[in-house]
Amino acid sequence: MDISIRNNRKQPHEHVGDLDWEKQYPVIQISFGGGVVRNREELDRRIVDILYRNQKILGITCRDPEDIPGCFGELIRNSAEKYGLRTVVLVDEYDKPILDNIADPAAALEQIHKKGYADKYRAQNFKIFLIGVEVDRNERNIVRFEWEAQ
Repeated sequence: MDISIRNNRKQPHEHVGDLDWEKQYPVIQISFGGGVVRNREELDRRIVDILYRNQKILGITCRDPEDIPGCFGELIRNSAEKYGLRTVVLVDEYDKPILDNIADPAAALEQIHKKGYADKYRAQNFKIFLIGVEVDRNERNIVRFEWEAQ
C-alpha cells in the first residue's frame, strides 16, 4: 500500500486544501467498508486494527496501541515529524458503523439524551428536535423514526 497522496489523488480537489501536489505526503487511510460492526466493542477492535495497519505502513509505533485517541494522535504527529510534511487522513465509509447499528429509534433517542448531544444547542436557546431513526441496512433508507421537541 502506497503512503503517498500524490498516487491516490491525481489532481487537486477543493476539500484537500493547499497541498503541494509535487510532494508525497504521509497518509493515514481509514475505511469502515467491508463487514458489519454490531456494537461498540467490535467498532473499537476495528479501529485498533486500522491504526495498527497504518503504524506498519508508516513505520511508526504507538506507545499504547489500545488507546484509540492517543494512538491516532501519535500517528498524525509522528508521521508528520518523520516525513517532514503534514499528515493527510483519508476516511472512507465513515457512516457505515452508524448505519449498521441504527435499529431502534427509542434506543437512539435514549443515546442522544445520555450523551448530551443537544446540550450545546440548548445553551444557545435553539428550538431542538431530537430524532431517533431506524435504518434498513440493505436499502440504507429510513424506515421508522421517533422524535421529541424540547
